[in-house]
This record gives sequence, C-alpha cells and structure tokens, in this order.
Amino acid sequence: MRRNRRKQDDVPLDTPGSVIGSISLGVGPLPFLAVYSVLFIVHGMFYPVQPPDITSSQSGEAVAGWIAFALFCVGVLTLFWFLGGKRRWPFVACQLATFATSVDFILDSTTGSPAVPSLLVLTSGASLVLAFLPPSWEYMGRSRPALRRRPRRASAAPMEQKVHALAAD
Repeated sequence: MRRNRRKQDDVPLDTPGSVIGSISLGVGPLPFLAVYSVLFIVHGMFYPVQPPDITSSQSGEAVAGWIAFALFCVGVLTLFWFLGGKRRWPFVACQLATFATSVDFILDSTTGSPAVPSLLVLTSGASLVLAFLPPSWEYMGRSRPALRRRPRRASAAPMEQKVHALAAD
C-alpha cells in the first residue's frame, strides 16, 4: 500500500529517526569488511606473507578476502533496502550475524583484543532495537504486530458452582 502511495504522490516520505539511527549504527562492520577484504585479497593473490594470516594457504587468504568483499556488498545492499523502505529482514539478518560473530570473538580469547567486537556488539544490538521500534514498522508500511496473550482461565466461581451442583445430586 505504501509503495503505491509513493508512486502516486511522487513525494518522498520522511524517514523516521529510528530507521536513520538503525542504519547509522548498522554501518559499523562495513569498514572492517572493506579493509579485511583488500588485505586478504592482496595477501592471497599479489603479496604473499609467511605464515598466512587466517588460513594455512595463499589461496585460502584470497578466498577469505573475496568472502569478506561479498559480505561487504551484501551489507551495503541491505542498508539501502532498509533506508528505501523495501526490505528490513535482510538488514536484520546481517545485524544478527554481526552480533553473533562479535559475541563469539569476545568469548574466544584467542581472537585478540575484545575492544572492536565489543563495539560491534553495542552497535549491532542498538541497531536491531531501533529497527523494531514502532516508527520503523510504520515506515516499512506495516503495523506493529500485536503481542499474543494467553487466554485467561475462567474464574474459579463457575467451577465451584458445578461442584456444588454435583454434590447436591
């Protein structure tokens, strides 16, 4: 419905602060992915180092670099989708992956200093919270889903009346 309205009006919709904040925080891992992709591609294809940084071979370094580059491209694409109001779930999936990977790096002492992963946990966690605030739901053209509540049990009074009715028989 929102997309049709935009085509009819040709007036850009105001992007709510929660979406802008979520995207601003979601940019956090992209510079790291860009730097690592260049570093590993160069180490794997043009300037080999001994021993390799993250794998046991030169070709492994190049593959890791191309994977980091692909993740960088996917991350940028999901940011544009969310900012444009088209899709939020790919953005959320990328932020969840960043969050989980960073938590793993914090818990594993062999991966180095926990400073950068801690920063990424904070940014991706805050980005996820902002992505699900009510203004973000409205911006995506959907209403916020209602929370499911458990049906309440019937009061004990009708049950007691039944028991008394049976006892009277």
